[in-house]
Amino acid sequence: EMSHHHHHHRHHSGHHHDHKHYSDYENKSEEVSQQFRRPSTSDFLAPDAKFRFPELVKLLLNTSASAVASAHNGEVITIKDSETVAHCLDVLSKNNISSAPVIDVHQNPPRIIGMVDYADIVEFAVQVVEDTRQLGPVTDYQTILEQSERFITTKVIDIVDSSRIDPLRPVMGKDPLAKVIELLGLNGLHRIVVLNDEHMLDGIITQSAVISFFANHHQILGSLLNNTVEALMIPNLPVVTARLNESALHAFKRLRSNKVSALAVVNSVGELVGNISLRDLRLIAPEVSILPRLYLSVSEFLSRVKRETSAPQHTVVCTKDDTFLTVLQKICANRVHRVWIVDSARRPVGVVSLPDCLWDFFVRASESLGFVD
Repeated sequence: EMSHHHHHHRHHSGHHHDHKHYSDYENKSEEVSQQFRRPSTSDFLAPDAKFRFPELVKLLLNTSASAVASAHNGEVITIKDSETVAHCLDVLSKNNISSAPVIDVHQNPPRIIGMVDYADIVEFAVQVVEDTRQLGPVTDYQTILEQSERFITTKVIDIVDSSRIDPLRPVMGKDPLAKVIELLGLNGLHRIVVLNDEHMLDGIITQSAVISFFANHHQILGSLLNNTVEALMIPNLPVVTARLNESALHAFKRLRSNKVSALAVVNSVGELVGNISLRDLRLIAPEVSILPRLYLSVSEFLSRVKRETSAPQHTVVCTKDDTFLTVLQKICANRVHRVWIVDSARRPVGVVSLPDCLWDFFVRASESLGFVD
C-alpha cells in the first residue's frame, strides 16, 4: 500500500548501466539529491530515527562487510599488473568471475592498483578493431589475426581503469553492510574490496553477493519485498536492443555508446529472445584469434556462448506486476545480473539490474528519516 505514491520518485537519470567507465552516477546522485537529501550510512545511526522498515535498517547495521565477502576457496583471485590482456581474459573466464584486483608486485607488501573487468576488455577490443579498420578495409583474416596479437602484447596495467576517482573504495571487514550498499548502490561500483585490520586484501563483495544475502533474509524483510516491479525506484528508460542478424561487434559497440551492460536481443517481431552482455566477452577468452568471433552474427555468437560457457541457458523475464521478492529469487536462482521486464507480447519494456535492486533497498531503508516524503 505504500508505494503507489512514490511514482514521482522514479529517477530518470539513467543508472542502468552497471558500469563504471560508464558512470553517470555523479549526475544521478545530483538529480536524486534535488528530490531528497542523499541518505548516507551515518543517518541510520541517529538515536531517535524512526524507520518505516526497521528490520532492513537493523540488517544493514548489524551485518559486517566480511560476513558478505567471498573469496574463491579462501583465496582472492588477483592478476599481476605485468600479465597480458589475454591472460587476464583467461583468468576471468576460467574462474567464472567478472573482475579481479590488479596487484603491483614490485611493492612490498604488494599493492592493489585497481580492478580490471570485462568492460575494460570490451573497451580495448573495440579499440583494436577500430585501429585495424584504419589500416584499410578488413577483408582478410590475416589482418584480423595479426591485430589479435595485441591481446598478447598489451599488459593489464595499460587497460586498468584509471579514469575513476578513487578507483578502489575499499571497506574494512568490520564496516557495516550499510556502507557497502551505499558504495555499490549510489556510486555504481560493481564490486568492493574488503581489507582486514592489517589493510591486507581479505575478500571481495560483489553486487550479486549482497542480493543473495537479501534474498536469504527475505522473511524478515516482509512487506518491503511485496512491492511490485512497477513500484521499484528504478528509471524507466527505453530498452536498448540488438537484432539477431547484426554482428556481435555492433552489439558490443552499442553497449559502449549507450553505457549499458546488456542489450535485449529481439527477433523480427520485437519479441525478447535473449540478451548479450559485457560478460559474454568470455566467449573469446580462450582464443588467440580473438577478433574473428566479434564478426559473427549476434545469433551465432549467442549460440556459441551457450555451447562454450557456463552462461545461463535462457533469458530471465518478469512482468511489471511481479513482486520484488520474485525478481530477487529469479536473479539468485538463475545467477543472472538482470531480469527483463516484458509485456504480454513478450516485448522488452524495461530491465531490473543488480544496482537497481540495491538502490531500491538503500532508499527504502532511509524512508521515514525525512529524506523521502
